[in-house]
Amino acid sequence: MNDGLALMSLFASVVVGAGVSGPTTILEVGATGFSDARGHAIARLYRPGDDVVGAPWRSTKAEIHDGKAAFTFDALSPGRYAVVVLHDVNDNGVIDHNVLRLPSEPLGFSNGFRLGVFSGMPTFDKLGFAIEGEHTAITVLVR
Repeated sequence: MNDGLALMSLFASVVVGAGVSGPTTILEVGATGFSDARGHAIARLYRPGDDVVGAPWRSTKAEIHDGKAAFTFDALSPGRYAVVVLHDVNDNGVIDHNVLRLPSEPLGFSNGFRLGVFSGMPTFDKLGFAIEGEHTAITVLVR
């Protein structure tokens, strides 16, 4: 094997190994407060430095039953995360807004954040929470 291929092979094994080393944890998100079962619930997961009103790092969709939805994010590294849950009533996959640019579909936020005039816009610092160990569970109220 020539030196270039050997170096690329070594680099690939280091990169692959880096992706699977270290402890991982599971985050379970229970969402409550859905007024009906139209559309789907979408949970959006963010990491430090992410814009929580922008595209999520990861997301998942769930059916709504009896005003509740459940989501699981696995293979996470321990650390800080933020969650936004959307009741995607029209099933278009995005947070719809009204003419005033305010969300027109129900939302829920981690860390007990509530969107309002005095709370300001949601930020990672306002929504952030720590996950440690093998399993973390949180509840988000959708309003």
